[in-house]
Amino acid sequence: MTRWFLGSLIAASLSITGCQSHPLFDNTTLTPDSQANSPASAVTQSPPPAPTGTLTLQQTLNLAMAQSPALQVGRLQIQSAKVHQQYAGQWPNPELEIEFENFAGTGDFSGTQALETTISLAQSFPLGGDLAHMKRVAGKASELADWNQQARRVELLSNVTSQYIQALVNQRRVEQSQQAVDLATAVRDLIQKRVDAGVAPQVELIRADVQLAQVQLEVQQAKRQLTASYHQLALSLGQKQVTFEKVAGNLEQIGVLPKMDTFLVHIEQHPQVKRWATELAMRQSQHQLANAIARQDLSVRLGVKHDNDNNDQALVLGLSMPLPIGDRNQAQRLSTRIGEQSASHEKRQALLALQQTLVMAYTQLAIAYDHAIALRDNALPKAQQAFDVTQKAYEQGDVQFIDVLDAEQTLYQIQSQHLDALANWHLARAWIEGLICQSIDELPKS
Repeated sequence: MTRWFLGSLIAASLSITGCQSHPLFDNTTLTPDSQANSPASAVTQSPPPAPTGTLTLQQTLNLAMAQSPALQVGRLQIQSAKVHQQYAGQWPNPELEIEFENFAGTGDFSGTQALETTISLAQSFPLGGDLAHMKRVAGKASELADWNQQARRVELLSNVTSQYIQALVNQRRVEQSQQAVDLATAVRDLIQKRVDAGVAPQVELIRADVQLAQVQLEVQQAKRQLTASYHQLALSLGQKQVTFEKVAGNLEQIGVLPKMDTFLVHIEQHPQVKRWATELAMRQSQHQLANAIARQDLSVRLGVKHDNDNNDQALVLGLSMPLPIGDRNQAQRLSTRIGEQSASHEKRQALLALQQTLVMAYTQLAIAYDHAIALRDNALPKAQQAFDVTQKAYEQGDVQFIDVLDAEQTLYQIQSQHLDALANWHLARAWIEGLICQSIDELPKS
C-alpha cells in the first residue's frame, strides 16, 4: 500500500509542476519597447559624460531624459505592467486531493485493513470567460503605463526647457548688468573730468559713485542667480557639479504670435487626454471581468481510489459548482459599472483643466509678446537716443547731471524690462509647447 501511495503521489505532483515554469526561473529576456529599457539596463547603464563647453538646448534635453529618475521609474513600471500582461489570464492551479477513509476505528475498521485511499486532481473551469477578460485588462493597464510615461516625458521636457531658458536669461542679465556698470563707469569718468576742471560740483561725483555702486551690486546679484540656475540645470542632467561653461540661445528671436484657437485645437494631443481612450477600454474590460466572475466556475475532480481490504482500485469522478445564493459579485459589478460611466466625465475634466492652463499660458505669452515688441521697437531706441543726447548735452554744459542720471537709469530699466518680457515669452512658449506637445513654429501663423 505504501509503495502504491508514494508512486501515485509523485505522479500527481509531476503532473502539476511540469505544465509551467515560475517566472523567477524563466530565462526569457524582457524585450524593451521604444520608450522603456529593460529593468537591468535602466539600473546598470553607465551615465553619459558630463557636458563641457557651451551647452545647447537639444543636448540638455537628451541628457535630462537619459538621467531622469522619474523616467527610469516609469520604464520599470512599464516592464512590470508588461510582465503582468504576459502572465495574466492563466488557468487556475489544479488541486491535489488525498483522502483516507475507514481506518483507526473499531471492529472491522480497526487498524488499516479496511483503509480506502483516494488520490485525485481537481481543476476549476471558469465559465464566464474570466481568463480572456483578465488578459484584456492587463493589456490596457500596460498601454496606460506607456501613456503615463509619455506624460512624464512631456512634463520633463517642459520643465527642463524652462530651467534652460532661466539660465539663459540669467546669463544675459549678467551681461546686461555688466554693460550698465560700463555705462555708469563712463558717466562717472565724465563727471570726474568736469569736477577736475572745476565746472561741476563734487556732489555730482558722489552721486555718480552711488549709481556705480548700485549697478555693481546688481552685477553680483545677477552672478549669484546665474550660478544657482546653472546648478539647477546641472542637477536635472544628473550632475552634482556644473561642468559646462555657458548655455547657448537667442532670446531676441520671438517670432509671430499665433491665435489661441490654434493652440486649443492641439491640446487634445496631450497624453493626459489621449490616455482616456485606453482608460475607458480598460474600465469596460474590468466591468466585463466583474460580470464574468459573477458566473460560477465548474470544478471537476478525477482520481484513483484504492481499497486495502480487497486490494482493488477504481476511478473517482466528481463535479461541483457553487450555488449563487449570497455572493454574486454585486459590489464589484456595480463599482466597475460606475467607473465605466465616469470615464467620459473624467476625460472632460482633464481636457478642461488643460484648456484652462493653456488660457493662462497664452495670456502670459500674449502680454510678453506685446511688451517685448513695444519695448524693442519704440521705448528702447528712444531711451538709448535720450541718453546719448543727454550725455552729449551734459558734456557741453547744457543740462544738469541729474538729467544724465535720470536718462541712464531709464535706459537701464527699459533694458531690464525688455529682458523680462523676452524671458516671459520664452517661458510661456515652453509652457504651451508642453501642453500641445509640439513646437509653436510648426503651427500655422495668425
